[in-house]
Order: sequence, then C-alpha cells, then structure tokens
Amino acid sequence: MRIGIFTGPQGIGWSELRDAWLHADAARYDSAWLWDHLVALHGDLDDPHFEGWTLLASLATITEHVTIGHLVTANTFRHPALLAKMAATVDHTSDGRLVVGIGTGYYDEEHGRYGIPLPSKADRAEMLAEAVQILRGLFTEPRFSFSGRHYTITDAPAEPKPLQKPWPPILLGGAGVRLMRNTARYADRWDLPDGAAGVTPEHFRAKLDLLHGYCEEIGRDPAEITTSTSLAPIVDRDPARVRERAARLQAFRGWDDETTRRHTLAGSPDEVLEQLGRWEAAGVDELLLTLVPGVNYGDLETFTTEVLPHVRR
Repeated sequence: MRIGIFTGPQGIGWSELRDAWLHADAARYDSAWLWDHLVALHGDLDDPHFEGWTLLASLATITEHVTIGHLVTANTFRHPALLAKMAATVDHTSDGRLVVGIGTGYYDEEHGRYGIPLPSKADRAEMLAEAVQILRGLFTEPRFSFSGRHYTITDAPAEPKPLQKPWPPILLGGAGVRLMRNTARYADRWDLPDGAAGVTPEHFRAKLDLLHGYCEEIGRDPAEITTSTSLAPIVDRDPARVRERAARLQAFRGWDDETTRRHTLAGSPDEVLEQLGRWEAAGVDELLLTLVPGVNYGDLETFTTEVLPHVRR
C-alpha cells in the first residue's frame, strides 16, 4: 500500500505546512495533497485559508519526490482551458509529479459569498465530464476545439504540453453515481472522500464494486484506475494520549464518537498497522494521512518512524 499526506491549507502558517511537505518528501512518502477551497472548510468560516493552486505551485518547487495534487480542484472555480494551462505549468515546475485532482465543486458557502455560480448537481456532473475532455485534448493535441453544452473552445493552442505523457494522471473525487460513471470513462485515479459521516473499509469496498461495474459496462479494465481515501492518523503507544487527540479532533469537527472513529487511524503503531491492512484488503491502493493543525501534525513523525517502515517491508 502506498501512503501519502493530505494537508488542508486552513488555519496553518506557511512554515508549518512547508515543513510537513518537506518531511514527507525526505521520508519518501508517495504523495502530498492539498484541498481547493476559498474559505475555511471546517470550524470558523473566518479562519485563514490559502488558495490551493498558487500554494501547490510553491510546494512543487521545494519538493523532489512526492506526487502532488489536490483533493480536489473545484471545477466551478476555473474554466477548464485555464486549468489545463495551470496544470501543465505545475507539471513542469514539479518535474512531472502532478496529479490533476478535480471534482464538481459543492461548497455553498464559498460559492455564495464570492458570487461564483453553483449549478445543479446534474449540470455540474456534465460540466465535469466536458472539463476532463478539454483537459485531455489540450494536454495532447497541437490545437484543440471542443463544443459542449457548457464549454466551447476553438482551435486553442496549449504549449508547453505537460511533461507526463499522454497527460498528468487525472483523479476524480467523489461518490455519486454520475461522478463514478465519469470516473470509469475518463479518470486515471479515483478518491473516495471521507465525507461528513466518515468511511469504513466496507463502505469503500461497496463503492469500489460499483466503480468496477461501471468500468465493465464500457469495456474498461478497472485495474487501470488507482484508488485512494484519507484518514486522520493518531498514533501513540499511550492510549490516554490517543484519546486526548481524538477528543480534540472530535470537538473541532463537531463529531460524535462513531463518526470520529470512521475518520481516523487511531491507536498504537501495531493497531494502526492492523487497520491499514483492512483498508488494503478493501482495495485501497493509497491511504492519505489527513493532518489537522493543532491536532495531529506531530503524529506524522511518529507514523514515519514507527509505522511506515513496516508498511514498506
């Protein structure tokens, strides 16, 4: 199983975020991810919050090994032709380490407060399918034209092309039927978000079985799609310290005990390893460690020294 880190750019300073990415890069984690929002996603709406793509471009230039990307870019924020130019640029500045994570966009608060239209779920699913086709066309064709219900581009040049061929892997994130059908048709990777209720290995397996069914309908090998999900690590040999950090996370997010359990990898190093085994058996190719400022950034070092070596055996 591959292991990455997932750092939401909310309520954190540049230096702490930078150091977490440098740690993950030096320890040879497989990937490092941001989310793409314009306002705080959890807690106080006024919490400081960095913009995702400019932050990713900065982090690309100080890391060397980890795959990088967003979970996930909101398609509603940027025209796909602009996103294609941004992605090609970051693929170059990262020496070909970018994954283009993209989703429909959903967060009412940021759309409403910033005056960004948030179409219906059905329209957003159509927009996402068109956007991925535009990305792939601009990544591969000398010039590309597209005429859809939502987007039109005409004889558009797009140089330089990304370093990765035929394109940087495209990841779709979500669990809805439309999104997963789009994943089967267009995506190289799929991420199941933890959502408000959290996830379990059984939930992940059920969604993965649906995705495999959609692949079979169109004659695609589901093994071509890499899978991932994310959980918050709380790793300590002292059960009392595990409970204390879990309670901090629970209070910040407003969860009950069961919801907190479904969002975390919590326990001693041996217990966390056993939990990772259940996720791998459920079909997770890459498990992403969600780091929350003020809660579990210190657990990354513990995971690195006491868990990661056993995952890599």
